[in-house]
Amino acid sequence: MILPILLSLLIPFTHASSVLDEDLKVKGVFVRPIPKEPEISTNCLCAKKYITKANAEDLEAMFSLANCYNSPEKVPTSISDTDKYCSMKPDTYSAWMGAAATRGFAPAQYAYGTAWFFGAGLPSASQPNAISWWAQAASQGLSVAFYSLGDAYEEGLGRKKDIKKALELFKEAKKLGDKRADKRIAKLEALQKK
Repeated sequence: MILPILLSLLIPFTHASSVLDEDLKVKGVFVRPIPKEPEISTNCLCAKKYITKANAEDLEAMFSLANCYNSPEKVPTSISDTDKYCSMKPDTYSAWMGAAATRGFAPAQYAYGTAWFFGAGLPSASQPNAISWWAQAASQGLSVAFYSLGDAYEEGLGRKKDIKKALELFKEAKKLGDKRADKRIAKLEALQKK
């Protein structure tokens, strides 16, 4: 699984680049430093699983570690202690996700864009920043990023509403296997015929 992801980082996704050109301009991008991790809670087995590799800049581990702080899972420390959870920490989530995103990991770029969209662990929400990060992920062939970009253009979120561009983006998502795109394509094609 990791090999196709790494290859996608080395081989740019080009057949849809023209539809992404406007959105690929992420202002002020710099490689975020590895977050200074406070001592991990003894009951957070999720974070313990990934912290060593994440500190060594393993992108998949950085992405997984970030998710430990976003959507905590039930992780018992013993059979009698089954109600312990990792603590939700939006700031830690966005710091680790941003570190992986700025190093070019497409799933992290998409997730970091979503964090920007909602303002999760960031100073404020920013739809334009979200769109730029989704475009980065889409440029590497991540279908869900094309779908989210299509949604943003269809609804006019962070960019001027553009049904034609939304349709192109949904078609790219469909080519890459996103089954949800079929309904959106049919809807937009019907709108264009009116």
